[in-house]
Amino acid sequence: MIRIVTSPGAAIAEQLASPSFRRLGVDHEVLPTGAAILAEVKERPPQLVIVEATLGDTTGFAVCEQIRAAEPLRHVRVMLALPREELGPKTLKRVAAVGCDDLLALPAPGEELYQQVALLLRLPQRLGRRISIELFADIEGLGPGGADGATPSALVGRVVNISPTGARVVLDKAMDKPLGGLERVRLTLSRPLEGREVQIEGRVVWCGEAKGTDPLSFGVEFQNLDEPSRRALAALSLWEVVALPDRTQVVFQGDLTEVAEFEDLADRLSGLVEFDLGGVRYLNSAGVRKWVLFLEKLVNVSAYSFVRCSTAFVMQASMVSRLLGNGRIDSFWAPYICQSCEREDQRLLHVSSPTSIQQMAEAQFRCSACGGPIVLDEVPERVFAFLETSGHQAPVIPEDESHPGR
Repeated sequence: MIRIVTSPGAAIAEQLASPSFRRLGVDHEVLPTGAAILAEVKERPPQLVIVEATLGDTTGFAVCEQIRAAEPLRHVRVMLALPREELGPKTLKRVAAVGCDDLLALPAPGEELYQQVALLLRLPQRLGRRISIELFADIEGLGPGGADGATPSALVGRVVNISPTGARVVLDKAMDKPLGGLERVRLTLSRPLEGREVQIEGRVVWCGEAKGTDPLSFGVEFQNLDEPSRRALAALSLWEVVALPDRTQVVFQGDLTEVAEFEDLADRLSGLVEFDLGGVRYLNSAGVRKWVLFLEKLVNVSAYSFVRCSTAFVMQASMVSRLLGNGRIDSFWAPYICQSCEREDQRLLHVSSPTSIQQMAEAQFRCSACGGPIVLDEVPERVFAFLETSGHQAPVIPEDESHPGR
């Protein structure tokens, strides 16, 4: 069991209550002051300490510095929780100076904390994120049938979440008897309004029970996916729309290539939109062109931003400024490597406004394996050049406005 000691921040507790942490059975202890945290850490060292910058009796910076100064606590990871608006160059240098392992920028959407902690503590991470979608599914039973020996036919349902390796299917109509021995199925997945579909065969790995009028659901593990089917599946399951209280979040998972389609997505979006691009693994020139055209069609969107951008996306944005349209990057994953043990790592960096390539490149972190210094594993300009685009620069104030007395 992983033990985590934190200050009493509600936002921290909310993140630690996420499904990913609950599955791990985390032992979470909340302590009110810096002195109490230090005493507990020295008596029973946890794997991770998360503290806010301001505590009742001291600061999170001081707590971090004292933990780092104690040799017996060398293995304890320390994360500072800071408001996003405070993440300027001076704060980042101060964070590096006290030996902080990582930052949690607040407010933190979704399971952002888990993603960062997973890197620090080498926790299990889903290689292919399972996303919620709505795909129509025609279902054909293959091989042995149910308890009566018949193979169910002409079943219709929906795929409600999907990953590169499997899906959960919910039938449209209730069944008066279980599917029983249904072992394999052929799914025809489609978005009818777009005229796109893909056929996939798979093994039924679990099956829910029939309960009155409730629709029955079952899980499928995909099998024998050829490359055309894999590409078609990726195009159908590329994005997920999440309605949040103050904005709409669109989570992307997969590759932005010639098979990516955004037409119906653009029509669905309005108001404030946040694009989560942490799952974008690859972009080619055709995908870049489609993405740029997609952003140009967001006529009902008042403003949009990009968060948790993958390294692949920010490197493309550093070469093709139109990839950001009228938006700006708020956070992104950057590649690092340890100078001591050569372990490759990633860090989620937050963009303050204004900032520069040099300031971002000077951010310092410690290796989650050996504690040694890690350095950027890329040419800074290839990763950070997007900071020179207009959306990430300080506004230019005319001289007569900045010096009205002249």
